[in-house]
Amino acid sequence: MIYSLLDNDFYKFKMQKAVAELYPNVNVKYKFINRGNNIIFDSEMLFRFKEKIDLLCNLKFKEDEISYLNKKLGGKIDDYYYQYLKTYRFDKNNIDISNCDGYFNLEINGKWLDVILYEVPLMALITETYYEDNLNYVKNSKVKAYNKIRALSDNCCYFAIWGQEEDLALMNK
Repeated sequence: MIYSLLDNDFYKFKMQKAVAELYPNVNVKYKFINRGNNIIFDSEMLFRFKEKIDLLCNLKFKEDEISYLNKKLGGKIDDYYYQYLKTYRFDKNNIDISNCDGYFNLEINGKWLDVILYEVPLMALITETYYEDNLNYVKNSKVKAYNKIRALSDNCCYFAIWGQEEDLALMNK
């Protein structure tokens, strides 16, 4: 879940400031490309993703967040950019989400200044939504792998495993 508009790549804010100064009215289009065609969203997942977008659209910069950003930008937030950030919101009208044969599609359209911050939070929400549904699959796959490891160990096939403690704990059950 994204709780702050600062939950982003700092580079995006530097770029947004430059766009505000140089190209404030340029329209752009971003498209999410599922290179492996392996992100499948059923209608329930798509619904939950859209709910997360609604929550994202309710966020706004707090005064202390703008001050923090100004400090990180070296005190270079001018009045125009400051006023812009005070009123900045994600706008779901700039986000086109669809599900074609189970494959997730996402396009962002709008003024570059307005949509430049969308990429990182939306990618995080895609991943979060996908893995919420697929976490049981991942856990079950690990359990199956550890059962195979145990069977091999029980038959005198020795090897070493490096991993997280929780992974090793699963193996010892």
